Amino acid sequence: MLCVRSIRIVQFSLDNYIPVESGIPGIRVHKPSVPQEAQGHVLDVKCPRCQSPITYSFADNGLHCMYCGYYEDLASEDETLRQGVFEEVVLQQTGQGWGAQRAEWHCNNCGANTSVEPELIAFTCPFCGSQKVIQHDVVENAPRPQAIIPFAVSQEACPELAREWFGTSWMTPASLRQLARLEGFRAVYLPFWMFTFTAQATWRVMFKSDNIGASWKERTGFERIVYDNLLACATTTISQVLAEQMAEFDVHPVPYNPKYLAGISALTYDVALGDAWQRVREKVREQIVDRCSWQATPSDHGECRGFGVGLKLEDESWSYILVPAYVAVYRYADVTYQLLVNGQTGQVSGQRPVAWFKVRCVQALIVALALATLFSGYLPIIVLFFILSGIILFNIERQARAFDVL
Repeated sequence: MLCVRSIRIVQFSLDNYIPVESGIPGIRVHKPSVPQEAQGHVLDVKCPRCQSPITYSFADNGLHCMYCGYYEDLASEDETLRQGVFEEVVLQQTGQGWGAQRAEWHCNNCGANTSVEPELIAFTCPFCGSQKVIQHDVVENAPRPQAIIPFAVSQEACPELAREWFGTSWMTPASLRQLARLEGFRAVYLPFWMFTFTAQATWRVMFKSDNIGASWKERTGFERIVYDNLLACATTTISQVLAEQMAEFDVHPVPYNPKYLAGISALTYDVALGDAWQRVREKVREQIVDRCSWQATPSDHGECRGFGVGLKLEDESWSYILVPAYVAVYRYADVTYQLLVNGQTGQVSGQRPVAWFKVRCVQALIVALALATLFSGYLPIIVLFFILSGIILFNIERQARAFDVL
């Protein structure tokens, strides 16, 4: 007997779906599209009085129009900052886009992706000084920053801060201080991940004193540390060494408002949340192991073995924030160096060339003084001078090499 079953055809709208590649011939596959409202309200940062471009003024924390004098205070718009639970999926549920009309330029030399005002028609990369840049479309579904630390240092103060910083080391060429007169500082917001969590560590060690007949005894301890607003750089455009030096902020961010970006560039993040979190965990673990090792080491004489640390992190939360910085590049002996000024504290960090001839002369002088003690014939003085000379030579070499590592 032939059995025929009825087939019901169901039709539905594909308005909220977009086509994707199908691995089966003849079969079409669609996936839900990103709702347009997820991108949030797009803000047009222009003067409401004269429609001219308006810029953020860090002197009074507001928007200021240089054409008609209009001023808008942003302090009244700040709300309580909310941090996200540490899950990758939460990042996709945050607001998307910058929240304002922006253009993005890609540097073919250093790879930086910098967001700027859409009216800008010519652009020079602030991180390497290259003009090999191209403008490309802004990724509208990129996660939106949740917080921002506004500028507190003026751009006019940067050359003087740089001049003082150039003169803080005798290892640099004497002519380098003349470059402190450079005026090419650019205000840029840099992307950072901010983490808050609690670390709980338990340590264990076996200890035996030097007394005759003493037996091994177990020692245990507990350590609890709260890390609040720990910053991790979210870009590879600047070196991690410079980022750590500059990341000493008085971390009191305000909720993100695209008006803070008026007239100021912003760098797009390229370090994933999970990668930054992994780096932070490794760094925190090293710090806690050293701390517990110091506690486990007995004050009296004895032997230790079997030292171990168990680490547990709790109450993790994160925020994607923007931090203020002034960026400048300069050339010395056909080499490009990068200079950063903390836009909140004024702290300067950067790359400096090393006057190796000067360094070697100082090291040779120290060696000569150490060898001169041989003529004293007094062994304790000879040993003391050689030990001190070795320490000084090591520190000089390490500091000089650190300039090149940057």
